[in-house]
Amino acid sequence: MKKYVALLVLFMVLGSSVCSSASEENLPVKGTKQLMFGFSGWNLNDYRGGIGFRYYLREKTVLRFGLDVGWRRNDNEDWSVRTYEGEDPDAKTGTLLSSSTSIGLGAVLERHFRSSWNVVPYIGLGMFGWYDKSKTDEVDYHSDYTNYHWREGKGYSIEGLLLGGLQWHFAPNMSLGGEYRMSLKYSHSEYETAYEDYGYSRTTSETRKSYNLKVDASRLWLSIAF
Repeated sequence: MKKYVALLVLFMVLGSSVCSSASEENLPVKGTKQLMFGFSGWNLNDYRGGIGFRYYLREKTVLRFGLDVGWRRNDNEDWSVRTYEGEDPDAKTGTLLSSSTSIGLGAVLERHFRSSWNVVPYIGLGMFGWYDKSKTDEVDYHSDYTNYHWREGKGYSIEGLLLGGLQWHFAPNMSLGGEYRMSLKYSHSEYETAYEDYGYSRTTSETRKSYNLKVDASRLWLSIAF
């Protein structure tokens, strides 16, 4: 995804140099409202995108609200064959299904740096809240028995964002943008795992808490003023 953002940035700079004569009439003014459509990734099995609303408090001060959705799914058999000496030569473990879904709501305050061109750099600071859900099905196969594990998790996350990007106002009411994000996320998740081992069934529960620092999470935006 990073290479697509880099290409978009280059395209915006080149386009700005060609269209700079009409740039002033393309730039938003105080009170402008925009609908935003964003995505990060081209694979429907690994996607994160969303919609947003951007309001120009001033020409350089912008408040935006967003709804983000992400999902990841892998339903291919991913086998790891055991070849340790003394073990069953046919033994192998595999993940039959792995999926996760996230839904987030948040707000970002942006600072735009206006220029005579129609490409506007900006930085932003914001916060998102997330609901997360995941599922993993695993199998441990041997020549004389098979064990199954089913794990389901759900929880919430709170994420602080620092972002920077460029917005190309190529038409009076439309713009394309690319941005990079750095975030610090606190996650609280509860997992329930069902086991079927050696003919016996059991269930376990656990709670996990974690902090995660993530950088270079890129995003592309199409914004339409109304």
